[in-house]
Amino acid sequence: MFKLVLLGFFLTTALLAHKVNLFVTHENNNVEIYSYFASGDACKGCKVTVKNDNKIVAEDRLNEEGKYQFISSYPTLNITVDASSGHLISKDILLETVPKEKLEEVLKEEKQNQYLNMGLSLVLIVLFFYGLKRVRKNA
Repeated sequence: MFKLVLLGFFLTTALLAHKVNLFVTHENNNVEIYSYFASGDACKGCKVTVKNDNKIVAEDRLNEEGKYQFISSYPTLNITVDASSGHLISKDILLETVPKEKLEEVLKEEKQNQYLNMGLSLVLIVLFFYGLKRVRKNA
């Protein structure tokens, strides 16, 4: 039973590694898109599509750092990053409300949250099986 739980933990962790994240900055009409996986690896060569009111404004691939830049005169955009194999993220963005965050700070915070989530998941799994053991013992 423990082996099954351990296998399940490693499989769910591997699934989260392929989650695609999207980070957008905007300054003086210059829009910078950065896409990365939950593991922190850049989404290299992923297809990016930028639309305004269902009209394609830009369509290209992310560079080796997972970044793409362009000049936008539109106030609202829909940005979609396709990492293939069903890994896709799409966000509607109002450029004037894009927060002035730095990419490094966001990545550091997400890494800390990842460790916290893994710890909480382990605690929940242990509590679940402890409760299951108590129910079987009382039955």
